Amino acid sequence: MLTPALERAEAAVDAAYALHDESYAPPADRLAAMQAARAEAEAVIASAASLAGQSKDSAVEARLQYLRGKAATCGPDGRGSAEAEQLLAVAVKLDPSLDGAWNAIGECYWQRGDLEAARGCFLGALAHRRSAASLCHLSMLLRLIARRSAPDEARAGVLESLSLAREAVRLEASQGAWFSLGNAQLAVYNTCTAGSEELHRAGKAFTQASRVGGGSSEGAMGADLAMNHGLSLFLLEALEPAMEAYATAHSLDPSVGADRMRHEVWEYARRVSDALGASGGGGGLKQRRVPLPEPPPPSAAEDTHPRADVQQLRAGDNPGVRLRLRLLAPLPESPQRLHRSFAAADRSGAVVALALFGHNLPPALRGPAAKGATVEVEAPSLVRASCEPPVGGGEGQRVAYDCLLSSWSSLRVVSA
Repeated sequence: MLTPALERAEAAVDAAYALHDESYAPPADRLAAMQAARAEAEAVIASAASLAGQSKDSAVEARLQYLRGKAATCGPDGRGSAEAEQLLAVAVKLDPSLDGAWNAIGECYWQRGDLEAARGCFLGALAHRRSAASLCHLSMLLRLIARRSAPDEARAGVLESLSLAREAVRLEASQGAWFSLGNAQLAVYNTCTAGSEELHRAGKAFTQASRVGGGSSEGAMGADLAMNHGLSLFLLEALEPAMEAYATAHSLDPSVGADRMRHEVWEYARRVSDALGASGGGGGLKQRRVPLPEPPPPSAAEDTHPRADVQQLRAGDNPGVRLRLRLLAPLPESPQRLHRSFAAADRSGAVVALALFGHNLPPALRGPAAKGATVEVEAPSLVRASCEPPVGGGEGQRVAYDCLLSSWSSLRVVSA
């Protein structure tokens, strides 16, 4: 009798607690909904407590205090409630193995800005049980701490965050775990590598999170999931899918800024298209014959992949192919991009965008020296980028251009 009653109480508390993340609702409406849900949850908790009676079982009392504390966050003070902290502190003292209580009190400290205390609580939860929820909490917190840390500490924190998110997915392939993994991969791009692999992995994790959630997630996670998926697609020049992801985010929660991002994607695409001349604009780079220096005879140890022109490439990866290009000019940037892009031409005169990922920029291509340099790129990935202006804003017609994705490590400078 008691166990089912406690399970019903926990379900009621979890339903109330989930309302914290309903960011699309007006604050007053969200608070009213949380307080109503809290009242219902506390009634169920009281029923379970009456069944427990004068039980001397510390584990039962700890669970009741945990549920009362978690319910207490559903009031005007939110997760930072002092009442909630006191009740949750009692719960972990009575039963230190209650990882849910550790996580809830960690969120109390987090809400108040005491990030180190929050980290201690999440570590306390993990010391007793390696749960996906605790791993995701700590992974997210480490990414926040990294943004406030020195570069070396930030990189270490982000890599630890990624390791924790991967462990969470192995333990429980839930929507929240996949979402956490995608966010960790984005953080690695931003903090450590500026690499395309991290963006591809982030996109795969976000896709999996959407599938686990049924493809139609509602509420804050759904909107945030679509927003972050849109960013990973945008950075990989998958412009149309990015616009679709941002449209989904806007439909779920108009307050997350997805409409602004749709306009940013469009403006970026338009400026790049103009620079490449793909839209026929007068200021674009016209296709023209570009003389490229002849390569030196290959050494015996040199890899001799066949050289190709852009028109010979297929969409997607092109393993075993080497492409020689002349860098014509740097392309417009966007605030989220840490990699660099250039307008480049092959020997036939075809002008494309060349996105080079990573931090290891060759000295010969730093500053003005990059313009006019001739490079060879191995195994480039070809993206057919296209985009239409967002509905209700943006001027112009659909733009389209070819973009090659590569990395500095796959590039050889022929002449500068």
